[in-house]
Amino acid sequence: MKKNKGFTLIELMLSLAITGFIVLLLFSILNFQQKSQKHQEQLIDMVEDYRWMVNTIGGNIKVAGYGAPKASLSSWISWKASITSPVMITDGGSAPDSIIIVSAFGKPYPYDSSAPRLSATASAGTTTIQINDGSLFNTTTKSLIFIGGYENAVIKSISGNTLTIDTNLSITGNQGIQISYVAGAPVEIVKTVTYHINNGNITSIDDDGTEEIITENVEDLQFSISGNMVSFSARLKSKYPEKGYNDGVYNDGYMRISQNNSVLVRNNLFN
Repeated sequence: MKKNKGFTLIELMLSLAITGFIVLLLFSILNFQQKSQKHQEQLIDMVEDYRWMVNTIGGNIKVAGYGAPKASLSSWISWKASITSPVMITDGGSAPDSIIIVSAFGKPYPYDSSAPRLSATASAGTTTIQINDGSLFNTTTKSLIFIGGYENAVIKSISGNTLTIDTNLSITGNQGIQISYVAGAPVEIVKTVTYHINNGNITSIDDDGTEEIITENVEDLQFSISGNMVSFSARLKSKYPEKGYNDGVYNDGYMRISQNNSVLVRNNLFN
């Protein structure tokens, strides 16, 4: 009768070594996959944030000047100092730039049924107009309006849904509208929006001073203008560093993306 033999000590040690090597290999593969997944997730987040930033800022640059007066802009926009063009770039030098855009943003009536509009016919020469909702306006930050897609006016006073306006600031006394408008003609508010970097984020500031984050983790923002072409770029940084990641420039573990973008302004900025 044959005697059953067990494993020798050497065989057991060899088996354990092979098993340990396989476990270590599997752990290394899993760890690499997890790092790769985190890397891809951060990169996707950065690309999506960059695309959102380009669409938001680029979209507003594209409509800069729409509804804005073509001359003496600083006298029409009294609530913000030294606005002389629908696109105002402040060069930050080695620091990030900022930009102010002037436009009648948003969809006018009837494309937006809630947008302000005339509630009654307005005859040529009148200095008072009736609108559907007077609470949408004021005599400071929401006082510059664009009537019927044709002419500008400044609101001098508001009584309910009646606006008293002036269409020519260079002449003493309120001046009336140039042509007649039917009820339903759009009355758009000309606004400004500022984009800059604040605490590592690109933010927008509206005329009421409300600041909203557009894109997080941004290190730089640059603008330039040539004719009606506005170019801009931003440098985004990943939210978290990655151990062992070096880009050959900063070598701090953070990923960065940057790209130049150009937008053609639809309206002539230099009439």
